[in-house]
Amino acid sequence: MDYKEKVRQANIQSDNIEMEKLSLQESKRQTKERREDGLNMIRPFTFDEKKMLWDGLYEREKTTSELLMEGFKEEQILRRLEEDEVMTPEEEDRNAGVVRDKNGNVISEKTND
Repeated sequence: MDYKEKVRQANIQSDNIEMEKLSLQESKRQTKERREDGLNMIRPFTFDEKKMLWDGLYEREKTTSELLMEGFKEEQILRRLEEDEVMTPEEEDRNAGVVRDKNGNVISEKTND
């Protein structure tokens, strides 16, 4: 092996070592960023997920109880759909908050004028 070949191999080895150092630094930077942004989760929240969480925290139109009840009703509906259960008309009315008279007609809600 001549001198030029040795120099070329030394340069290649030096470049490889430099690339490994850069790769390690980048990996450490990404790990640190994930810890800060994702609260050390397996997968950090996407922008849309973060927005949903913040919107939910600052929901001012409904009480916590109303939001929980809404979620509970939605979960019940989803479970029924997953089980391929058919809801009875009475269950559909109850989920929709509909009240009917003895003849089966929908009773409208009273509003304050």
